[in-house]
Amino acid sequence: MIKRTLIFSILLASIVLTSCSRDDDYGFSMVNNVDTRVSDADGSVAVTAKKSISASDFIRCVSGYGWREAETHEVYDDGSLQEEDYWRRMVGGGPDEYVFVDNTVTRFAYIDAIPCLAYFKQTFTYDENTNQVSFNGDYYFTVLSINESGTEVRIIKKGGVRDDKAGGLKQIYLYVVLKRLSDSEVEALWENYWVNGNDLRREMTREDLMHKWVLTSYSDNLHIWHKVTTDRKDDRYYLRFHSDGTFEGMADGKSISGTFEYSDEGFIRLIPADGAPTDGNYFLKYIWQVKFAHIRTAAYLYLNVEDEQSFSFVRSPED
Repeated sequence: MIKRTLIFSILLASIVLTSCSRDDDYGFSMVNNVDTRVSDADGSVAVTAKKSISASDFIRCVSGYGWREAETHEVYDDGSLQEEDYWRRMVGGGPDEYVFVDNTVTRFAYIDAIPCLAYFKQTFTYDENTNQVSFNGDYYFTVLSINESGTEVRIIKKGGVRDDKAGGLKQIYLYVVLKRLSDSEVEALWENYWVNGNDLRREMTREDLMHKWVLTSYSDNLHIWHKVTTDRKDDRYYLRFHSDGTFEGMADGKSISGTFEYSDEGFIRLIPADGAPTDGNYFLKYIWQVKFAHIRTAAYLYLNVEDEQSFSFVRSPED
């Protein structure tokens, strides 16, 4: 934790909020000169305003809608904001999107390390005394303002960390503009983000293995990672395991099948059926040499040949 308090002020135009494009008159009011501080105690962002948005009004305004992080700017130590968008030159990350329904929120995110498009369903709470929003009990962002039509929400949230050049890590804080999505854009989120992010964290059971697994990337013998797909409809490379010890799959248009051995310790071996292709491209050459599931969760399977060749799979929802 940074052993000092980072203080910055953001000058906001005085905004009087009257509705959220609904029949209700919520009577929102936010003021200028909002003083925001990052506390040493818990790293959350406290917002001081003359009048806060009530919890019921905030929930009624965001609930039932999707929201995109349309703009993101880093907040510097002196209180100034980064001019260009934070994600413009970033590799391996991107802005998130959200859908709020009653007291639940689904966050949609690109996970570059796998890679995959994942959704995380959580509960959320709003503290009207601090304007802070928490996901599953953990601080997530602080609301600064909502525009008059209720289609734009400005927030402060924690980003990643970076080297503070003194042997420690410095927390990054981001100024984000959330913009409301159309109904069709929300539908596209549910279609495109198909990996259950909560299952990425849950320990795999043998039953979890008995599903279809889609290859998303692989590492060659030069330790270079190659992305294959993040598309749920891409069936070029997959494995489907069955409880009777058999499996089938596809390898760039070629059907493969056989039996498998698996232990709770992670040892795994694929045995090709008679006539199954065992040579050709990189996948066919090395998938039969897999010996260990180095990472195994309910939605993520990371298979190793030796220290060099690796295959990254995610569990398909289409079993």
